[in-house]
Amino acid sequence: QTVTVEIINKKLLERPQQGKKYVITYRTKTNGKIKDDAKDIENYTTMILDNVELHSNTVKTELLYKQTHEYKSGTPGIALSQKVIDLTPGMIGGLKNGTVATPTQPSATSVETPEGIWEFKGYDKDQQIIEGADVHFIGYWVLKNHPEPKKEVFKGGTTTNIDGKRVEPGDELTYKIT
Repeated sequence: QTVTVEIINKKLLERPQQGKKYVITYRTKTNGKIKDDAKDIENYTTMILDNVELHSNTVKTELLYKQTHEYKSGTPGIALSQKVIDLTPGMIGGLKNGTVATPTQPSATSVETPEGIWEFKGYDKDQQIIEGADVHFIGYWVLKNHPEPKKEVFKGGTTTNIDGKRVEPGDELTYKIT
């Protein structure tokens, strides 16, 4: 990509300003092509003053990627406790293309909460190679010591559980779920 700057404040080039050092800063924004190429960026500047070419040094910008983590409940119908979510490892940045990323293990693999004990079961993958994109690992936790739901069925006004027994059309049933 070539950028041409044709106008510089002429007062900077007049006699009283000669010999002074000036820093000219070029700011650019990386476009979407960078994701397709996944190559480092090399920039340099050529200035032409009074038909004399002046070349800058080459500045290399390495593409770096990040690794993130997320925790999810592995117990159907039960939301993950905030106490467990708070253990989610932070983002790791500055990873080069081709790096083999491995998930950060939790600081604790068992967390006691009012609803029971959450146990860490593992991540969705053991590792992932960074190939021109960030990597994301999902860790799953399951709730232990959680009472299983219990269903009882009563016929009419009785207190005898008839769950799994034969009923007749017209029977009035009461379901109790604990």
